[in-house]
Amino acid sequence: MQLDIEATICAIATGHEHGCRGAVRIAGWSCLSILEKAQTIPDAIRTARRPTRVTIEWNLQAPLGLIPVDVWCWPTARSYTGTPSLELHTLGNALILQRIIEQLCQAGARIALPGEFTLRAFLAGRMDLTQCEAVLGVIEADSQERLDVSLRQLAGGLSEPLVALRKSLIDLLADLEAGLDFVDEDIQFISREQVIDRLATASNSVEHLSQQLNERKSSQHPPKVALLGLPNAGKSSLANAIAQENAAIVSEQAGTTRDFVRVRCSLQHGDIDLIDTAGIESLTNASRKLSRIDRLAQVQTYVQRDEADLILYCIDSHLDQATQREQWSDAISILRTASHVWVLWTKVDADGLATDSLSTLPQFDQIPTYDTSSFDRRSLHKLLRALDEWLLERDQEIAAVAPMTATRCKESLRSALESLQAAYLAADQVAGDEIVASEIRMALEQLANVAGEVYTDDVLDSLFSRFCIGK
Repeated sequence: MQLDIEATICAIATGHEHGCRGAVRIAGWSCLSILEKAQTIPDAIRTARRPTRVTIEWNLQAPLGLIPVDVWCWPTARSYTGTPSLELHTLGNALILQRIIEQLCQAGARIALPGEFTLRAFLAGRMDLTQCEAVLGVIEADSQERLDVSLRQLAGGLSEPLVALRKSLIDLLADLEAGLDFVDEDIQFISREQVIDRLATASNSVEHLSQQLNERKSSQHPPKVALLGLPNAGKSSLANAIAQENAAIVSEQAGTTRDFVRVRCSLQHGDIDLIDTAGIESLTNASRKLSRIDRLAQVQTYVQRDEADLILYCIDSHLDQATQREQWSDAISILRTASHVWVLWTKVDADGLATDSLSTLPQFDQIPTYDTSSFDRRSLHKLLRALDEWLLERDQEIAAVAPMTATRCKESLRSALESLQAAYLAADQVAGDEIVASEIRMALEQLANVAGEVYTDDVLDSLFSRFCIGK
């Protein structure tokens, strides 16, 4: 993006749709003189030293004539763009707004490029790159949740933690390098334990932010909820009952499901993709030789396990307690990589069954459990309500990060985390403060990329070319 940042720019700032009111934005060191060339302006604008609003009669020339225009003036560099700026608020007619633009261009301004106002704010240090991306997020927001995310980021929801993190690492680096300068004097500016603690804190901060970015990226699609369990545990019947359609094949014969079945389910707070998987046969009958199709089905089940945002592990409530305990012991190894697991007791009839026999087992007492019956939807109300609450909480836990920020920052944060972990290892193994300091410097470079303190023209082009003119 080749720019003349000294030029005065103008553009319609209220989009292409008709409205009662419209606005034209002007920015640049010559904006006041250009306005004076285009129209007669009062002394209140000409001599303004602080933000000012004045209503004037704007002459559009024949045949349009005079119209009232509210002139909002920011006469100093303390404006959105970091240069003197004006906004002209008037009638929302497109012909009127376009005529104002023509008059300003005749007086010496030029049409702004897409995103140029926000780009100037970035170049002037009025906002960092994450806040610029938040502006685009506000423009493109298609829901209240995404608007709230972008507004929080615009207000510094991501910038402030980054600034604090970078300052902490810079201070740590200064302490280490001071110690290196006085290594012959046997002066210790910071202890090894303090270095390790501060590196651990910084690593946790970066790791938490990386996890949030990954959640934000995946949140653009409905979360996956996978039904797992042994063959004939009632998974397919339960999937059909939850989805209220016959999406999965149901049979009393174990192993009917050979491939996973995906069905979209709508809840009050959004949609989920419910995944019915093949029963995990290898644990129940390791001696049975699996066919090639069975093996492929098992592979797909484990793939769905790894990709799921929530696992519903199904256990047949009609089995004796010893078998249930054995199944759960096997399930612990199956679910070891899963972060969110609920246990569903399936086939629970109206008269109910005792389903608390596993409560004393390790890793079970803290896992949510639900009684379910595919033939009695009343038993599903608690589960469906819990799924809806989980979906809402998941959306609320999404990081205050606009979509483009999540895409751009992922690799930089990964590299920063690797450097901090390497620094932690070097400090812990007493590999030398030079190595620790070198890794911290590399982490700081990556965090500077996130904040936009280090950038390339390609990065700016990728972002600001997506803006509309006038923003």
